[in-house]
Amino acid sequence: MTALTPHFEREEALGELENCSETSLLARFVERMESFGGSMRFSRPVEDESARKVAYLIARLSQFARIYLKNALADTEVQSPEEFGFLMALSPGRSASKSDLIREQLIEIPTGMDMLRRMQKRGLIAESSTQPDRRSKWIELTDLGARVAEKCTEKIAPVAQIISADLDETELLSLKNTLERLDRYHSGLSHHSSWPQIRLLLESEKNPSAKTSLRKA
Repeated sequence: MTALTPHFEREEALGELENCSETSLLARFVERMESFGGSMRFSRPVEDESARKVAYLIARLSQFARIYLKNALADTEVQSPEEFGFLMALSPGRSASKSDLIREQLIEIPTGMDMLRRMQKRGLIAESSTQPDRRSKWIELTDLGARVAEKCTEKIAPVAQIISADLDETELLSLKNTLERLDRYHSGLSHHSSWPQIRLLLESEKNPSAKTSLRKA
């Protein structure tokens, strides 16, 4: 996301941008694109204005959700939404390799490894007693980690309610289906050898044999 920083070189508050989260920086970038009337090219016929607005709103809502999650988890043993994600991924009694778990959470490997190391020191996770793949370290929740996961699940229940606002059941179902389609689409892209390089992904979209179709999701 640091590649977006040059687009803000004329901003007086550039120093503040260096401390922005990636989601916040993306939201600022898309917002600036809108104000300048800039265009983004896509391989499929999508109205540029609508596409920019969707990208901006998803980034902005993601930032709202992160703020709510951090507030809800403030008095728990979890130090970040990412740690909560790790606990939820392991909470069904699952064991997984560290690298697979980190990739699932869409976190850079070095950052994810540091998080897992800190969680292990705090007794939330431990190396699995069974190692299906000797080439990688497998982890699972400890008893403490399982209790913390259950506690966090109760804590975030109000977050889901406030994020969904006053949408009725029909609107919620429609939104859920749309977001699930987008999630499947981008999850498919994440397995592409060029991910997350935007230009190469868009080029691959032009190749029918390599294209992951949103319509089929």
